[in-house]
Amino acid sequence: SLFKGQGPMRLDGDAWQKLRAEVLARDQNRCTACGESVTEDRAHIHHVMPRALGGRDELANLTTLCSGCHAAKHPLLQVRLSRRIIQR
Repeated sequence: SLFKGQGPMRLDGDAWQKLRAEVLARDQNRCTACGESVTEDRAHIHHVMPRALGGRDELANLTTLCSGCHAAKHPLLQVRLSRRIIQR
């Protein structure tokens, strides 16, 4: 199956990586908020409509952001990411 069981229409790993590459190519590896160039490994793919609100993993709902702009969209994002790193 292309979709995991978590949340609405959440793609599995391989399908997500393919879609992620399509988003980066469409956005020319640039943050759509500030225009900063981002490498593939440093780019953040942001859901315009969050999955929790019914947003899907599809090209029209995704945009490329740098880490700073992504953190500005999600004030608690850096806290959650830090916790994940600490727990490992």
